[in-house]
Amino acid sequence: ALEESDAAQLAEARARFEQMRDSLDAGLEKLFGRYDETGDRGVLEQIRGQLNRRKYITNLIATANGERIQH
Repeated sequence: ALEESDAAQLAEARARFEQMRDSLDAGLEKLFGRYDETGDRGVLEQIRGQLNRRKYITNLIATANGERIQH
């Protein structure tokens, strides 16, 4: 029963992380569009920050899947 509970919590966490990643992807798409339109280097900084956050979340998903984290 404890293992089932752990598995359910892990699946729930993984789903949350995947939702966060999908939301980040949508935001990144908008940022890339804004950079293409404006060439504003400040937007590049925002993109860099979002990509770093995305990598962190991707690593959390990999961990939840029992995979080794790739650097």
